[in-house]
Amino acid sequence: MIHCVCLREYSKMRAEFEQRLWELISKTKYRSLLLSDERYLEIVNETKVALQRKGDRLELSSKQYRRLKRYDLLTIGEKDKLVNKEHLENQSGLIFYCATSEMYDIIHTAHLQIGHKREKAMENEIKNKYFNVTREVIYIYLDLCQSCALKKKAKSKGLVVKPLS
Repeated sequence: MIHCVCLREYSKMRAEFEQRLWELISKTKYRSLLLSDERYLEIVNETKVALQRKGDRLELSSKQYRRLKRYDLLTIGEKDKLVNKEHLENQSGLIFYCATSEMYDIIHTAHLQIGHKREKAMENEIKNKYFNVTREVIYIYLDLCQSCALKKKAKSKGLVVKPLS
């Protein structure tokens, strides 16, 4: 029974997160950084074509040069993942791009791994692996976390002063 309740809460929280994320995407400048599944696949395919043309020593368009400058591809199993090329060239490790459909799971996992810490710790944890998870997206998740909301309420009770009589 407890498992069903947790799964129901997880699904409800995920749906609310995705709704708020789409609201953020529709009204802010982060549209280019937050990649929908369709846009993510489009960039993967454009990068594949650019890599193929470069390998065949064919002429590249300016868009293909931009793709090669920003992205590289890593094939994991049968899936191609976008990698931030700047971090790869600086040998600071693999930093992936993720689609918006993956963001909830990425943030949720990081949040649980660090023990429900707040935004700075989460941002540091996520930035080690993913490039396009913004602080605003992390705030959306933290607003929905019930465990963090309980901690916040406990801290905000304040000081009780007994009147002198």
